[in-house]
Amino acid sequence: SRIEDALLKKVNGPDAPLVRRRALESLGYSSRHEVTPLIRKFFHSTETEWIVSALYAMGRSLDPQWEQDVLASIASPDPEIKFEAVRAAGPLEFSSARSLLLDMLDHAETLDDELRSAVIWSLSQIGGEGVAEVFEKLYEETEDDEEIEFLELAVENLEFKENGDEFD
Repeated sequence: SRIEDALLKKVNGPDAPLVRRRALESLGYSSRHEVTPLIRKFFHSTETEWIVSALYAMGRSLDPQWEQDVLASIASPDPEIKFEAVRAAGPLEFSSARSLLLDMLDHAETLDDELRSAVIWSLSQIGGEGVAEVFEKLYEETEDDEEIEFLELAVENLEFKENGDEFD
């Protein structure tokens, strides 16, 4: 509670924007009633950096209310917003993002390495129809050792997620 109080004070305080943004991102883990309106406020900012931080907080919140905002941001022309939205969709396990992310991988040549990795990892967290097959295809097509290792981790994560029902 004291940490949340301090973070709320930082977000609304006179500190440098980066400090304030990091405080907002950290508050994504909080379920305090003040946090949701704060995330929403900064998501609707005109400043890309604040929108990115709000998306980061959304991804940590495990709150399904952010689904439409995250999905719309995946289609953003701004690469920073798109990247953070892709990363947020995974931990939120938005199955509605699956087809968007799979479509992005269909055009992988247009993605930079960082975005491509984020798409793969988010898909490993979302799981579902077609994901394992796409990972297998990517694995067969690559000769890059680092990408092979990353894909192996993504497959392990996907298998854990899909077998995780045993823990419910």
